[in-house]
Amino acid sequence: MTEDQNAAVLSTGNSRWDPAFEKHLRSALPPRTRDTTFDAAAELKSVGVDSLALVHLLIALEEEFEVAIPDRILVDGSCDTVGGLWQVIDGLRQR
Repeated sequence: MTEDQNAAVLSTGNSRWDPAFEKHLRSALPPRTRDTTFDAAAELKSVGVDSLALVHLLIALEEEFEVAIPDRILVDGSCDTVGGLWQVIDGLRQR
């Protein structure tokens, strides 16, 4: 699946985007933006996830999906976008 197809799938609510992931993501957003529509290419910062919210989001996702996100992934840019973060979580949970 291409990145554009992936973005379309995610923005339409297809099952490839786990509802628990979106629940935690939306809870990390400021109240005024929680109903915002976004796709896989959206940068976390651009949708309102600041550094403190990101820490809380990562902890919640690690607990929800029973994974541990390696520090190296956090600094290499893999988690900068909504889709990138989902791909990391999804990849880790399938190990």
